[in-house]
Amino acid sequence: MVSVDPPLPNKVRNQPGISGELIGHVQPGENVLVVDGPRCADGYTWWFVRSLADLEGWTVEGDAEGYWLVHPISAWYDLSEPLKSQGTKTYDLRELKISADLALVSEITGGYNPLATPMPRPQTEETPPPDDPRWSDSGSTNYAAHSIYGVSGMLGWYNWIWVYELEDPLSRYYLNNMSYNDCTEALRKNLESPAIEAEYLKPFCGVSGGIPLLFKAGIKPIQFTGGKGVRYFIASANYQTVDHLEYRFQGLSDDGRYYISGFLRPLLHPYIIKNQLFGGDFGWLLEWREGQYEEAQATYDEFNARIEEMLNAGVVTLYPALEFLDAMMASIEIK
Repeated sequence: MVSVDPPLPNKVRNQPGISGELIGHVQPGENVLVVDGPRCADGYTWWFVRSLADLEGWTVEGDAEGYWLVHPISAWYDLSEPLKSQGTKTYDLRELKISADLALVSEITGGYNPLATPMPRPQTEETPPPDDPRWSDSGSTNYAAHSIYGVSGMLGWYNWIWVYELEDPLSRYYLNNMSYNDCTEALRKNLESPAIEAEYLKPFCGVSGGIPLLFKAGIKPIQFTGGKGVRYFIASANYQTVDHLEYRFQGLSDDGRYYISGFLRPLLHPYIIKNQLFGGDFGWLLEWREGQYEEAQATYDEFNARIEEMLNAGVVTLYPALEFLDAMMASIEIK
């Protein structure tokens, strides 16, 4: 990252050395990928860098007074070998058909839950929850008319596709946890706008419960047969630094009958830190320990913001590759 102290841009030249042609600047706080180097010229150390805006050239590391390129992020987490297609299988579900590569998904199974009346919540800790398989302490979402399908395969343990019926106003009411603040209508308006806005995406629409969020990134509209949707990634604030990402898909059928919600994880990337920060400082990232909580949080916030920026620029390698996940969602065919 180009240093913000002092807040000066780095010059980018077509070759290492001050005689090289000036071809642009990278601004304070801007992320660059180091592609080649170092080279020594004119008393400076030069690196060949690429900015997220695709500016490429040679820039100086610093001078005798300090570094101008700071806080490097390395690829700490080794990803598995990329998936190789094994052909696709089509699943004929109640409301739709969907196809997935056998390298990604081995089975999609589930069933239908008709509209039901929510059970009252226990009044005290000693009161047991209702004897109802739909009951959830997270709200009434499960009582809306819907199908829920478990997705098995190389992904982790929490992978589901929900299909909610929208035509009954009571079902939509329960879907919104007994509220008329219709999250599916907000999604419809967002999908119909010229550009999908992250601010108005509600990742836990149709999910019982939720997690704190660090960010939403990687937004991409996806058209399928009989409807349209959007995929994006969410990162949980349960982690001080970005661990795995979660692949989120939300779609609507054109005829207004269904809201489709896909929640797939983990989505892995090379910048997962795991437990290093609980055993000492890790480069410029500070350990989460007594006496430096605020300082450590500031380094985590910077790290997460930079990962979000790189995800939005599409320069982060992900596992499994998005082509497998996006193709599955684009294959949806509303019956």
